[in-house]
Amino acid sequence: MDISKNALKALQILLRESTLPEGCIRVSAVSGCGAPQPTVVVARRADANDWVISVEGLAVYIDCQSADAISGYTLDYNANGFRFDLLFPAGRCCR
Repeated sequence: MDISKNALKALQILLRESTLPEGCIRVSAVSGCGAPQPTVVVARRADANDWVISVEGLAVYIDCQSADAISGYTLDYNANGFRFDLLFPAGRCCR
């Protein structure tokens, strides 16, 4: 999973404005029609089996059960909130 610049900024703001000063960013996914739907929260701590990625010094923990489902996606952020984007090869509608 990659994280766009817009998503990174939104994650940094989310963590800074949270009521958990020692919290961490945790990402999971819910399967839906099309791309998985992201769930992004500030958690007290990461779960023992979470995967961790670091983006410009920000540790982002990924739910281990969601990791395969979001492999190849980019977490993005826009006016509608967080979402996963996947760039498909030309002429294809799915992976």
